[in-house]
Formats: sequence, C-alpha cells, structure tokens
Amino acid sequence: MPRAFDPPAGFLVTANNRVVADDHPDYLCTDCHPPYRAKRIAERLAELPAATVADMASVHADTQSFTAREFVAHAAVMAAQR
Repeated sequence: MPRAFDPPAGFLVTANNRVVADDHPDYLCTDCHPPYRAKRIAERLAELPAATVADMASVHADTQSFTAREFVAHAAVMAAQR
C-alpha cells in the first residue's frame, strides 16, 4: 500500500483524490476526485510555519477554487490574444 514516513514537506494531504498512479499494483478505489482540492490544501499548509488550531479551521473553511484560478488565468491569456 502507498505510504510515506516523515515526508520532506512535513505533512501529507489527501482529499478523496487518487494518491497513486492508475498503474499502481494495489487496488485503492475507482471513484477518486480530481486533485484540485488536495493541491489547494497542500498550498495552504505549505504557507504555515507552525499550524495552530485557528489555522487548521481556516484550511477546513477555505473556499478558494484552484479550478477557478486556472480558468481565470487561461481566460486572461485568451482575452489578451484577441
């Protein structure tokens, strides 16, 4: 099974996303969510030198959409090309 011990980032993140490649020999699940939420959580945690309870509550309450940020960035490039 996939595992990590003392990861370099200092934390592990999962958010119902696929944690291994599709060709991994262990069956984990077939219904995984895209990695956007896990990426956002990792981004938030990386900003915290020492997380507090309030920091973690803020991470759980976060409504920033990684997908929306990507969409806006691509839309801005397309608008600039017009």
